[in-house]
Amino acid sequence: MNLSRFFSTVALLVVGATAITVARAEPFTLHDKPWRGIPMAPAKVTEHLRDGGAPFTLRWDAGKPGSNNIFFNFSSRDFSGFDTLSFWLYSEKATYATIQVVFKSPTDGDGDVFETDFTVDTEGKWTKYSLELDRFKRSRSPAGWDQITGFSFMTFRHGNQPVEGTVLYFSDMALELSK
Repeated sequence: MNLSRFFSTVALLVVGATAITVARAEPFTLHDKPWRGIPMAPAKVTEHLRDGGAPFTLRWDAGKPGSNNIFFNFSSRDFSGFDTLSFWLYSEKATYATIQVVFKSPTDGDGDVFETDFTVDTEGKWTKYSLELDRFKRSRSPAGWDQITGFSFMTFRHGNQPVEGTVLYFSDMALELSK
């Protein structure tokens, strides 16, 4: 890696408390208006703040029927310079719900994605999740980590169902270069 690229990468990794930073693109945050949900967007709240974390959290009632997806769409972004997605999560209950994490990278259609999941297995405390991008599986034919057009959390995918009582708060999400 040449010295200028190294310093560019280091500069990109110095981010605000809630920013997801991407190479060669503007960051987006948990609290930007483009976060959407089906049927409603997640709420920007000041309850359950993480000590030393962001001034807001993103609250998602993931167990409420019909609210099985929150997402953020954008023009194509290059995530190829990163290897880990990290975020802090506060769960009101340990419901053991499966939450899918999906990055859209369309070639032929919206089904071209990178995806993985995690289980809601903690209760009443902040937990840091670090998901290595290498562990994300390809579904169909995603264009690549250098062509990401959206990001989602889902409870209703691949036979999984929302679990009643799954209320989640997200904070301090970031793309990282950990290696």
